[in-house]
Amino acid sequence: MMKMKKDEKRRNIKVKIMATVMAGVLCLAVMTSAVLLYGTNTLTNTLAQDLLLPLTKISSKTVEGNLHMLADRIFSVSDNKTLSSSESTMEEKKQVLTEFSSGIEFVWLSLYTTDGNFYCGADNSPQNISDTALFQNMTETENLAIGDTQYINGQLQIAIGAPVKGTNGILYYVVGSYKYDVLNDVLSNLHIGYGGYA
Repeated sequence: MMKMKKDEKRRNIKVKIMATVMAGVLCLAVMTSAVLLYGTNTLTNTLAQDLLLPLTKISSKTVEGNLHMLADRIFSVSDNKTLSSSESTMEEKKQVLTEFSSGIEFVWLSLYTTDGNFYCGADNSPQNISDTALFQNMTETENLAIGDTQYINGQLQIAIGAPVKGTNGILYYVVGSYKYDVLNDVLSNLHIGYGGYA
């Protein structure tokens, strides 16, 4: 009987030791996992910020360069002598706009009066732009303006406009709308890591 009690005490002691060791190992595993998780998150965030800041600058410079290219195209249209000549007919002006549209990826390109009404150009152009931020910016600055991206006729577009100036000031505003794909194509070519895109 005495032997049985000693064996039972030994088993109880073994169980207590095993439980204590297991609890210690479990606590150590949880603490180690928590420290590793925190360290991994911190390191990942730091690396992501260090890598993404230069990539963001590159992406924005690329988009800015592309917007400059689009702006140069509008400037070349607005500088056309036929558009600023008082002797040119509406048909001649429309012909100039059609020629520019065929060589450049405009969704539409049109000439507007100084009060924002459609004068001539593409048939799918808005009939009045006087209530748009683009028109307000053009009239305030008397210079090139870039509008916000808009979803029109099932596609994203970005409009750019500039004044057509004559000897007596602003005669018209030339406004062209590009498919947003022009900028989207530039951004989609910028790869971030193995599977990310700008």
